[in-house]
Amino acid sequence: MPDRPEEQIAILESHQLSIFKEPALPLAVLEFNGYVTSDLYRKAVSALLHQSEKEMIGYWLINCSNGCSISTDDQEWTINEVVPKIAQELTLQQIAILEPQSIFTRINLINLFDKLSRISPIEIQFFEKETNARNWLKEGTHLDF
Repeated sequence: MPDRPEEQIAILESHQLSIFKEPALPLAVLEFNGYVTSDLYRKAVSALLHQSEKEMIGYWLINCSNGCSISTDDQEWTINEVVPKIAQELTLQQIAILEPQSIFTRINLINLFDKLSRISPIEIQFFEKETNARNWLKEGTHLDF
């Protein structure tokens, strides 16, 4: 993809879900590829939270353009366990989400991130194109990536 920097450090890589950190930036990229098993999803989210806290990552780019389906149990786990942790423990400032093609997945994402936006000042925005998402994040960081 031409929008993506050439150099990324893998935090977790699999066919269904990958997480990368971009060097010298407070940015983590989470890429979904369809349905994600519960074990992998929870492992990935836990790794993302740990890395974000450890390195004070302030910006996430979540790519759901190839789908990002998770189970109802994982959605509940995210709302009950992950959302409070993000709001209370991380220095996260902005989350850019590349929209999934499925309207049902998009509705689930909106509901999930609505819960986060109610309890934290994190800015959350949906985008159709990665270029637009990166430009929005760039404005927030005042960095060039």
